[in-house]
Amino acid sequence: MAHTLSVSLCQRSRDRLIPAGHKGQVKTSEKSNTLWGTSEITAIPELLEWLDVRGAIVTIDAMGCQKAIAEKIIDKGGDYLLALKGNQSGLHDDVRLHFEQPAPASLARMSHAETVDKGHGRIEVRQCRLSTDIGWLRERHPKWNC
Repeated sequence: MAHTLSVSLCQRSRDRLIPAGHKGQVKTSEKSNTLWGTSEITAIPELLEWLDVRGAIVTIDAMGCQKAIAEKIIDKGGDYLLALKGNQSGLHDDVRLHFEQPAPASLARMSHAETVDKGHGRIEVRQCRLSTDIGWLRERHPKWNC
């Protein structure tokens, strides 16, 4: 089964993201690591080689939450927003703890939004929290530009 890895970029404006259009596509043989063929993890850096990401924000799902991929984006002059799931257990646990049990100083600098939707026979509650208190992350990962 073939999978397609697509890339779309956004450019930063003063207070919003502006879609910059579809920039590239690579076919992969698997969505995850494999000994045969190309996987998403190996296809993403290859695709980034072809793209000019200067000034763009590159978003990638949890599969692409890899240090080497983040470094390549930074090296090419872009910024990134990578999804974080349990496959990065140490970092995932640290971030979860930061949001679930924030220090009082962190809590004061957190923003929160919530939506509730009803449809498809269920009620969906979506929560988003934003923290600008990331000194703890910088201490644990000094090479990161956060």
